[in-house]
Amino acid sequence: MKRKRLSDQRTEQCDGPSRVLLCIVTGAEGYGVRRVWSDVFDGLGERGWKMVVAVLEPGRADAWQAAYPGVRFVPAPQARTMTAASPGRWSKILSMARRAREQLAHAGWLTRLAKESGASALMIQSPPESLLAGLVARRTGLRALWLVPNAIGDDVPFDLNRRIYRLVFRFGKVVPVSNSHFTDSTFGPGAFERHVVHLGADTCHFRPGGDPAPVRQRFGIPPEAPVIGLFARMTPSKGQDRLVDALARSGTPFHLLLCGGPLDTPYAHDLNRRIEALGLAGRVHMAGEQGDLRPCYAACNVIANMRVDPEPFGLTVIEAMACGKPVFAHRLGGPSETVRDGETGWLLPDAEVATIAAGLERVWQDRGAWQAMAQASLGHVLRNFRKDRFIERIDALARMSER
Repeated sequence: MKRKRLSDQRTEQCDGPSRVLLCIVTGAEGYGVRRVWSDVFDGLGERGWKMVVAVLEPGRADAWQAAYPGVRFVPAPQARTMTAASPGRWSKILSMARRAREQLAHAGWLTRLAKESGASALMIQSPPESLLAGLVARRTGLRALWLVPNAIGDDVPFDLNRRIYRLVFRFGKVVPVSNSHFTDSTFGPGAFERHVVHLGADTCHFRPGGDPAPVRQRFGIPPEAPVIGLFARMTPSKGQDRLVDALARSGTPFHLLLCGGPLDTPYAHDLNRRIEALGLAGRVHMAGEQGDLRPCYAACNVIANMRVDPEPFGLTVIEAMACGKPVFAHRLGGPSETVRDGETGWLLPDAEVATIAAGLERVWQDRGAWQAMAQASLGHVLRNFRKDRFIERIDALARMSER
C-alpha cells in the first residue's frame, strides 16, 4: 500500500534544520519489520527527519521506492544476496561468517553515503547488519540505533552471537533498542547502553469497526459463528498446526481464520491434509497473504498468537487490541507484557497442544465477557501502545545519537 509523501506531511515539530536518518535494510524484510519501518518513516518524517535508506539487495529497491515515494532509497552499487542463517549449530556459525564478509564489502559505500547525506544517526533492524552498522558508526562518529525485532537465539556454540553483539555495542557505537523486556533479556548482562521501547499500533489505521460480512461470506463462515484469527507467516514456528490440533481436541465450535502465506509449501500442504483428516475442512479457512488485515480483524471475535517459541513482541497482538479484539496467546515472551490475562485476553503457560485446547475451552466459557474484554483491550492500547508513543521515544533516542 502506498504511503503519503513525507514532503506532504506536517513538520511543525521540527525545531531546526532537517535531521537525516540513514537506515539500512536488506530489502527482503517480512511483515513485522516492514510495519516498523513504515512507522519510522512516517512518524519521524512528521517530526522533521529526512530518510535515506540504503538497500543492500539493490534489485529490491524499486519496490520500496514505490511504496514510500517520499523516502530516498539508495541501492547498493553491487548486487549481493545476503546469506541467510543456516539451521544447525555449526552451520549457523559458517553462515554468520559469510554474511559478515558480504556486509563488509558494503562498508566503504555506506560510510561515503553517511557522509554525503549528512546523516545525523544510523538505524537498523536486521540482527546481521549490527556488525556493518558498528563499522560505519565508528568510521563516521555517529551512533547506530538497532531496533531489535527478535530474541537472540541460544543455539550458537560458545554463545558466540551474544559475545559478538556485546563487542559491537561496546566498541562499535551500536545501541540496542529492544521491542520488549523479554527481547532485551536475551542479550544477557553487559556494560553497554540499552533501551526497551515497546512497539505501537497505528490507532487511526487499526481501530474498532468494519463490516465482518465480506470476509465471512468469502469463506462461508456463518454470521453468528465464533471466529478466532491467527495472522502470521505460514511456517511451523507460528503454530498454525498446533492450533488446528487443539481445536479438534477441545470440541469447541470455533472457526479458525488463518491469514498468511505462502500456501504452496510442504508445511501448508500438510496442514491442509491434517485439517481434512480431523474433519475441520468447513471450519478452518486458509486465507493466504492479505494486503490489508483490517477486514480480517473485523471478521474475528478473538485473535490468537501461537508462536511455538517465545514471541519477541507480537505486533498483531496490539493491532488486534487496537481493533477491539481480545487476544489468546501464551505468556512466553512479549505477550506477557502486552496482554492482561482475564482482562484483555487469555495467557497460556506454554504452547503445547493440550494447553492450547484447554485454553480454547476457557475462551469459549468466557464468551459472555468478550465485549467487555474488547473494550478493555482498546483502552489498554490507547494508554500504552500507540504508534505516537513509540515514535516519541525513538525520536528522542535518535536525537541523542547526533554528533
